[in-house]
Amino acid sequence: MMQTSPLRWLQFLPVLFFFIFSSCSTSTGIDDFYTFNVAKAGSFSVSPQVVLHQDVTMPFQIVIDSADLITSPTLQTSLANIKSAELTKLTFSTPASFPMTDFDTLRLIASSDSLADLTLATYSGAQDLVYFTDADFGAYVKKPSTHYSIIYRANKAPSQTVNINTSYTLVLTAAPLQ
Repeated sequence: MMQTSPLRWLQFLPVLFFFIFSSCSTSTGIDDFYTFNVAKAGSFSVSPQVVLHQDVTMPFQIVIDSADLITSPTLQTSLANIKSAELTKLTFSTPASFPMTDFDTLRLIASSDSLADLTLATYSGAQDLVYFTDADFGAYVKKPSTHYSIIYRANKAPSQTVNINTSYTLVLTAAPLQ
């Protein structure tokens, strides 16, 4: 009678695990969603009459238009097909006379009449850093009532009105048009 060594059985373990775990899958295959980046720019102003050390709210434009939803001739979507949206980049460009560190804090908020306010990112002047919440605001993107705001607290007022330019990147996941 021939006996097999225990090491010989070890070579069959990967095959066995493959069959066990592949049969447990609940997936019906590859999903229909695709992910793409949308790079945008915006701005807001700070006047010399700004109230210091108190929250000041300014409207901020985040507009996703039909051109943003066409990534190639074959990958096109609509606002209704968006599954998720996330803010992954937010940078500020300020004049040298009014650096970002003149802000104590700054928050970018998404608001809608039927959804709770959602913080997308926070800037800290003490650390001179932007912190992202990684919040999914796909539901906000789909609603026509959604608006965005910058809420800041200034430590210093500029000598004249300054425009602060921003650039930001959104990562959208959406189903393609059928």
